[in-house]
Amino acid sequence: MNVTMNNMNSNHGEDDGEDGFPADFEDFDWEDNVQKDVDNETDNDEEGDILDYKLMCTVINSPGGRPKFWIPIVGTHVEIDKERIFDTLQEGLNAYYIYAKHAGFDTRLGSEKTKNDILQYKYVFCNRAGEAKKYNVDTSNGEKGKQKRKKASHMSKCPSRICFKVLEDGSFRYGVNKLEEMHNHELYTNTTVHMAKHKRKLDFFDMTLINQLSQKNIGASKAHHMIGGIKGDNQGPKCSDYKNFSRDLNRYIEDTDANILVELMNLRKENVRDFSFVHLLEDSELRAVFWADNVAKRNYKEFSDIVSFDATYHTNKYNLVFVPFTGVDNHKKSVTLGGALLARETAEYYTWLLKSWLDAFGKQPVIVVTDQEAAVAVAVEKVDERVIYGTDFKLRLQRLIWNNCHDPVVFEFKWNALMEEFDLTSNKWLKDMYILRHKWIPAFFKDNPLSGLMRSTSRSEIENSFFKNYFSKHSTLTIFMFKFDAAMDKQRRIQSENDFNSIAKKLSLESKLAFEVQASYFYTHAVMRIFQKEIHDCVYACSPGPIVSYGDYDSHLVVEQISGVPGENQSTFLNKFTKKTVFKYEVKVYEREGTITCSCMVFEHQGMLCRHILCIMKTRFMKAIPENT
Repeated sequence: MNVTMNNMNSNHGEDDGEDGFPADFEDFDWEDNVQKDVDNETDNDEEGDILDYKLMCTVINSPGGRPKFWIPIVGTHVEIDKERIFDTLQEGLNAYYIYAKHAGFDTRLGSEKTKNDILQYKYVFCNRAGEAKKYNVDTSNGEKGKQKRKKASHMSKCPSRICFKVLEDGSFRYGVNKLEEMHNHELYTNTTVHMAKHKRKLDFFDMTLINQLSQKNIGASKAHHMIGGIKGDNQGPKCSDYKNFSRDLNRYIEDTDANILVELMNLRKENVRDFSFVHLLEDSELRAVFWADNVAKRNYKEFSDIVSFDATYHTNKYNLVFVPFTGVDNHKKSVTLGGALLARETAEYYTWLLKSWLDAFGKQPVIVVTDQEAAVAVAVEKVDERVIYGTDFKLRLQRLIWNNCHDPVVFEFKWNALMEEFDLTSNKWLKDMYILRHKWIPAFFKDNPLSGLMRSTSRSEIENSFFKNYFSKHSTLTIFMFKFDAAMDKQRRIQSENDFNSIAKKLSLESKLAFEVQASYFYTHAVMRIFQKEIHDCVYACSPGPIVSYGDYDSHLVVEQISGVPGENQSTFLNKFTKKTVFKYEVKVYEREGTITCSCMVFEHQGMLCRHILCIMKTRFMKAIPENT
């Protein structure tokens, strides 16, 4: 069954004419039915000032008291008559817009005619001209989304209009060809004028704030609520106006999204010092982009020891994979060292990406890290559930991988023993990971400075979690880039705040040791807290043992007792009295060279003096950290 629905609530009788007038319009005696309708109240205009005019009109009662007709009363300085001439069409349009504003109605552009590339005439209608659209709804079709909600319409066949026509004298000026001032609906009053379209027009502040808030994943509805709170009133643009602007902006961007992104980034490359941008096209389609600015490059010069990168998904509507490059700064915080978008995760695209990155930064990092801890998690998931949940396999595997005390030989021995114990020697995935052990097991990187930063629980995961607060799977590429910029502003502001706090504020000292005071002057707060933890443990967990002097160094034995940690090393034993695991370390002091080393290699691995070295420094009454350490 088909039902015709009309969403216009008409107030006219069946004898209404085509233009919205009664059929007996011409025979009606108007003089006996005329009255002035004056609204003496005032309201705020667009800029928030009091209106310098009052909305007034003449009201004409139609026969039988049916619909009224309204003729605006405006000042002579804005009044338009048929004798008026305008130098340009735009001048005439502007004059009519001002007239409509003072008269209390909205306008919309109508039809036009062009001849020999000259606009002959142009209509402008009252916004309530015309009639509502009719549409059919099949009520027997229960498919979701078929039936439309019945809406009220503002259209009322209003006859008010103006027609501008080019003059025939060849001057290309325009005159008023037709002018109808009468409306068949109430006009805005001083108490309702804030609902007019020209009052609800978004200003530059609104547009800018909507765009900026969208970069923080704040939608149009929340933006309207926030801006309403800032302005302190409920007038001005409606929530639907905000939504329409956001929709139109995205619609405009979508049509040429890739082109806008490439043009935007090329402009930055031309105008921003040391900005790098490259992109890859295949069959005229954008398949990969890479970018890095001068701040990222400065950070890389300072923190280039370790670079981590890993892909993250659902950051844009085209499902391009986002690949941020991540380093670690002197506050132990992640810093972004460039970013990329890839169409696919293939060796070809990653090869292009890494070459582009190297061209931009000029030198290779000491170590490039991917998220191997996630790979270990996948490996565990691939193992039989009875092995995972029925034993301590997972815990022992993680402890084996991340043990700083193991050397490669010890690691290989314990790995093979663990695989045999749980009957996993034939597991293909674990065998493949073991073959690649020299690329991801920390025991094989103990001699690399600062490579201990890999021990952090997936820098890439932390970085990806940070970006997900900004990105949305519905973002266009252009909006994605704006959101990336917003994320970088936040990250770099935090970095600047950390730099300032480390200079302007000092942490309270853990002890009265002289080398702690020394460290407080050049360590950042984040590093100092770790250093103070080592000082605490050197005092309460470590004890110096026998000393043996050799030709060029002194060898100290340091004993460390830790609760609840089973021994995983040949140099450990269990203290029967304290029930603590006892670790033994050798600390070598080279007085002539001014260096100290420890068998735990924490300093080489993480760039931080370990508790064992601090224990010996305290024992030897050393007041300063050795210069070459």
